[in-house]
Amino acid sequence: LHETPDKYSKLNLFKRSTEIIKEMMLPNFLGSLTTALGFFGLYLVDIPIIKQYGLVVSVAVLISWVLSQILLFAFMYLTRPQLRKWSQSKSLWSLYILNNRKKIIFGTVLLVFISLYHARSMKFSGRLFNDLSESDPARAVTESIDREFGGCVPYDLVLVASSNDFWKNSEQLGILNETLLAIRKNPEVGTAISVVDFLGPVLPKNSLVVAEKLFLFSMAEKNPIRNFLTEDARSVRLALRFHDVPTDKIFDIQDKIRKTVKEKFQKFPALEIKESGLGHLSHNLNQSVSRDLVFGFRDSLLLIGLLLAFVFKSFRWA
Repeated sequence: LHETPDKYSKLNLFKRSTEIIKEMMLPNFLGSLTTALGFFGLYLVDIPIIKQYGLVVSVAVLISWVLSQILLFAFMYLTRPQLRKWSQSKSLWSLYILNNRKKIIFGTVLLVFISLYHARSMKFSGRLFNDLSESDPARAVTESIDREFGGCVPYDLVLVASSNDFWKNSEQLGILNETLLAIRKNPEVGTAISVVDFLGPVLPKNSLVVAEKLFLFSMAEKNPIRNFLTEDARSVRLALRFHDVPTDKIFDIQDKIRKTVKEKFQKFPALEIKESGLGHLSHNLNQSVSRDLVFGFRDSLLLIGLLLAFVFKSFRWA
C-alpha cells in the first residue's frame, strides 16, 4: 500500500487499496483455482469418500477466495502495513536458481519420475487399532485382547478341493495339521485353528474313524464343525487371528502363509485358496485408498499444468 507505482500516488488510501485489490484479483484467483483443481482431481477416483472429500475441498477453496476478496475490499484500507527489512534485501537464492535453472529443472523432473515409479509399489504401513490415544479405554481393551487372547485381526483361509469328501481323508487332514503347526510358528499369528483341532490330540489314521467322529459332532445341537468344514467336505476353513501389526508385516505374513499352504499341498495343485476376513480386506482397502490418493494428485498436477500453459500461453512458464 505504501510502495506503489506513481499511478497510485495521488489516490487516497481507500482508492489505492481498491485498485491494488483489483490488480491482484486475477493472480489470487489463479492461485485458488489451481488449488481447487488439485483437490478436484480426487473426484476422479473410484472411492466415494475420497470423491466427496475432493469435491468439498475444491468448492470450499473457491468460496474462501470469494469471501477473502469481499473482506479485503471492506477492511484492507484500514490496515497500516509496514515493510519488512528482508523485502528490500537481495534475493541471492533466486539468483542461484536462475543461474542453475537447467540443473534444477532436470533434477526436479528426474525426482518426479523416480517418485512415480516407486509409488506403484507403495505400501500404506499402518495398524488398525492404534488411531486412538493410549489412554483411551477402547484402545486399552483392544490391546489387551490382542496380547492375551491370541490376536484381534481375523484372517480366514478357505481351501477348496476339486472333489467331495476330500477333507474326510486322513492323509489330507494330516497335511492340514502340519500346515497349521507351521503357521503358528510365525510371531505375527496369535491363533490358528481348523477342523483338525476337534479330532483329538492324535489325528485318526483311518478315514472311517474320521467319518465317525464327524458324525458324532453332527448329532450335537450346535455342531462346531460346520464353522470349519462344509457338508460335502470339499472346503475347509482355517481361522487365523493376527496381532495388530503394520500393513507391511501383515502382507509379508500372508505371503508366507500362502507359500506354506502351497508347499504342504503341492501334491494337490488343483487346490484353490480363498482369503477373507478383516486382516485381508482392511489392509488391502487402506492400500488402495493411499494409492488412489497419490495418483489422484498426480492427475491434478497434470490438470494444473494444462491450465497454467493455457493462461501463460507457454508450456515453459507452466
